[in-house]
Order: sequence, then C-alpha cells, then structure tokens
Amino acid sequence: MFKKEIWKEKKVIKITASLFLLAVFLLFSLLGTGPEIEYEVDEEQSTDVVVQESPEMIFVDVIGCVKNPGVYQLTPGSRVFQLIELAGGLTEDAEVKSINRAAMLSDEQVLTVLSVEEYAEMMERSNGTGFVDGKVDLNSADAKALESLSGIGPAMAQKIIEYRTTHGRFTKTEDLMKVAGIGEKTYQRLKDNICVQ
Repeated sequence: MFKKEIWKEKKVIKITASLFLLAVFLLFSLLGTGPEIEYEVDEEQSTDVVVQESPEMIFVDVIGCVKNPGVYQLTPGSRVFQLIELAGGLTEDAEVKSINRAAMLSDEQVLTVLSVEEYAEMMERSNGTGFVDGKVDLNSADAKALESLSGIGPAMAQKIIEYRTTHGRFTKTEDLMKVAGIGEKTYQRLKDNICVQ
C-alpha cells in the first residue's frame, strides 16, 4: 500500500510537471515571445545575385566583318546567322560566301567573316584549286585536293569539309586535329603539306 501511494505521487508530479511546461509554452506562444534563437550569419556570403555560367550555354567568338565583334553567349544548337544578328549584323564589305549562315555553332568556336577583298585574295591564291604554293589550303580545298594528302581518303576528306562548313574557316593548321579521326600523328604527317589562308 505504501508503494502504491508513492507510485500515485510520482504520477501526480509527472502530470503536474507536464501541465506546467505546457502552460509555459502556451504563454510564450500567446505573448509572441520566447527564448531568442541566434542565427549565425556568414558575413562573407554575398546577398547579391551571382550570375553563374550555365553548362547549357556556349560561348562563340566572332571576328572580322561584323559590326560588333566579340564573344557571345548562345544556347546550344544556335546557328551562325543568329550569332551575326547578336553581333549587330554584317558590315558593308563582308563577303557572305566566306561563311555558312545556316551552320550550327559549337562552344569555344571562332567564326571569322572575311571581307570581299580578303575572300577574293584567298580564292586568287588558291586559283580555285585548293592549293597555295604547293600546299593544300584547308579553307578552300575541295574533296579532290584534300584526298591528295597522304592517308586522307574520300570519307575523311568529307569530314574535313563538313567540319569547315559547320564550324567556319580553319584559323591555324593545328585546327585540323579538331576533326574527328585526325590526331597528333596524322597532323604531324600532314603539317608540311597543308596551310590556312
């Protein structure tokens, strides 16, 4: 019987304590006050909006005969004509034959728009044959001229032409290694027989 009374007292104490804590909680809630919670703020963290480079964007450099040459950000799948529009359009002396306005752009590409005079000089130097001073000009050579290079067959010649059409003129002979299937060894074998005009 003594144990039963102690058990009852403990139960009463627990209930009383629970009711007291509930009352305190309700009081703080009704008054809108309560123990202050401190939040640590990182002072180095900026509240400014940070523009991050999206992995879904490409950056292309356009130079030559456009009104506003520079690097432009575009969505993947953008075409040359869209880049030209962003660059303010072509200048009066631009030669549209030097570019493929329907070609798709790629990240890190450099698009060069030649002037009428520059294009005429390039064609004159190659005499329309794709050869300049006995070397194959990667920018004007047709499939036949490209196939004259050691190890370049019809399929690879077509790949070179397709790359040039899609990405624009080669700016240096080393750009040939950007064509799928042409590596360092092939380039080393060809470098003395090719040029870029």
